[in-house]
Amino acid sequence: STPYMDEASRCDEVALIYGGNILTVKSPQEIVASHSEKVLSIKSEKRYELICDLREFYDAKYVFTFGDSLHFTSKSNRFDEKYFKEITEYLTVKNHHNIQIEPAKITIEDSFMSLMQQSDEIRKAGEK
Repeated sequence: STPYMDEASRCDEVALIYGGNILTVKSPQEIVASHSEKVLSIKSEKRYELICDLREFYDAKYVFTFGDSLHFTSKSNRFDEKYFKEITEYLTVKNHHNIQIEPAKITIEDSFMSLMQQSDEIRKAGEK
């Protein structure tokens, strides 16, 4: 049992648990391989403002801190230079500088965050 995903990634098999529910049980490699969403790593000078602004971007699905950058997943799962430019222009209008956008290397933490969000969405839909 560990809250540290880098430790979990060294195990033979991992059970990802959220809210007392098991989200998946697989090897770390299988968990990462089953992650179908593309993830961007985004940085700029004003980190708190960056996360707030990215969460308001029309196509934002998930935005999480990850080390010194943010991991961003879009609703459309777009992943091309035109899209990178669109995000950069949006952030520039929001007064961000030194914006860096690149494909992120998917980790078990990205997979956990995605599964956790999906679990919340399913729970909220069931409450309606």
